[in-house]
Amino acid sequence: MSHRKHSSAAPRTLILGALAVEGWPADIRSGSPDLAGLRARADPGDAAALTALAVVLLRGEGVTRNVNEAVRLSERAVSHGHVPALFNLATLFETRNGVPANPARAFELYRRAS
Repeated sequence: MSHRKHSSAAPRTLILGALAVEGWPADIRSGSPDLAGLRARADPGDAAALTALAVVLLRGEGVTRNVNEAVRLSERAVSHGHVPALFNLATLFETRNGVPANPARAFELYRRAS
């Protein structure tokens, strides 16, 4: 049985999946996000901004890492059917990156994302 090592930082694929696919500016993709701009778009419910902000918070990109807030924002984006958020949240529950493992929830989210 192999054991995967889990780091405290989110996998880089999460930030690329959430940000590059959405066409975010290079400064955000490179780890220097415009947090005020993201929050301004996320607050009224922009699913792409919610996902991007969740990834920034999960990774601690220019802010204190906040897994609980990242999950909350991701769940909001998921409620809009945002596919990158579905994938990111599923990966989070699968890899146990700051949240309890939840394979059933991960499977459900991956299924919805496909």
